[in-house]
Amino acid sequence: MEAFFGVPVPFDKDRVRSTAELILKNFGEYGLRPNQVRQKIGDLLYDYDLSFSLFNTQAQFHFGHERVFVNVVNAKTAADAEIILQCVLRAIQCVDAKSIVKTNFQAASHALFASPAESSAFFAQFTDDAKGIVEGGRIIVVKEENWPGKVRLLFERSLTFPQGVFAMWTTEIAGPMNAEMFRQAVEMFEKTAERAGFEFKNHGQ
Repeated sequence: MEAFFGVPVPFDKDRVRSTAELILKNFGEYGLRPNQVRQKIGDLLYDYDLSFSLFNTQAQFHFGHERVFVNVVNAKTAADAEIILQCVLRAIQCVDAKSIVKTNFQAASHALFASPAESSAFFAQFTDDAKGIVEGGRIIVVKEENWPGKVRLLFERSLTFPQGVFAMWTTEIAGPMNAEMFRQAVEMFEKTAERAGFEFKNHGQ
């Protein structure tokens, strides 16, 4: 997630201190300690960054002059997804949400087909032996009902799991996202995947 401020925020010692205090308050229950919050200050007025990581560096957080950035990897279950949701919401709570004018939200997943035959059949539609196209995928952009922005979906054969698919969803909305919108995004991404021809099963277990 990237939440962008409408106006770049110059370095201010008091603001950085108050942000750091909110970070410790919001993430302390996940084991975050004061010595794990890092401060980088460069030579320029807008060159600074507060950062920290959680869960053995699998969750990365950055607070700078133009955005709040959160990146979490290796989530596998519904419980993991809920932790990601809480992390994103708590990060937004560390800044003035009214100052956020745009949010980019991206999710990516590797998924396995039920069988090698299904994998081969699915990706066969993107090949063309006559033109020498032996691998392929697809990018679609969808305007889902009751969602404020477009959803971009890219999918191709997974490099991690040769008989699987790699899918990446990206959406952008005005302002900050709240808990309801994040949960709605999960359902919306699944609908977009169905439009592309595949359905997730046995996820969240």
